Amino acid sequence: MKMESKLPPNHQVFHNRGFYYFTFIIPITLIYIAVFIFYYKNKSIPYFEEVGNNLPEKRFIEVAFNVCAWIMLTTLLTTDGAIQARNKKYQQMIYGNLLPKPDLKYSISRFFECIFAGITFLSCIAYGSILISDSMKYHFICGVIFLLSSSLYFSLVNLLFKMIRMNTKKEITPNDKSSICLIDWIHSTIAPICFIFAYLLKTNRIGISMDVHIK
Repeated sequence: MKMESKLPPNHQVFHNRGFYYFTFIIPITLIYIAVFIFYYKNKSIPYFEEVGNNLPEKRFIEVAFNVCAWIMLTTLLTTDGAIQARNKKYQQMIYGNLLPKPDLKYSISRFFECIFAGITFLSCIAYGSILISDSMKYHFICGVIFLLSSSLYFSLVNLLFKMIRMNTKKEITPNDKSSICLIDWIHSTIAPICFIFAYLLKTNRIGISMDVHIK
């Protein structure tokens, strides 16, 4: 007689959440390993582009950014699917069974959202590739493209979430509001702002006084 497992679902061997956290931690871990190796060899903390120039550090950077890119691709596709599903429900709530009117603002925003999502994915892979890392000029260009395209993508996602009243509620009502807040807009723009600040520090365009006055 065949014995069937009566374990509840929370006792299953594979958990999607665990896999998500595992893949999320891999890129960060590999990057810190590369920084540690650089510090161990040179006794100094490197600029980020310096980590990707020498072996074996740049191998860790290559793997980290490729893993990051494929995780991002899954996230980008899932987010776009959620936007389409929510927009369909929102349109049905407004127009009922009638054919919804085409929303030009939504269509244009989603079109550019998909464009910048693709650029973000490709530039992330290019930034971590071995061939690009052999040329500092193209390595730098790909990094800037990645920062700008990802920031524009997140900004457009925020805008689309506002349009379709995206939130955690399952039922949609005319009084619904999106869950987008100030922290989401800061998140979408903080990367290029920090990059510009770091670049100005590196090129001595701005300086920070580290003088300590002892009485």
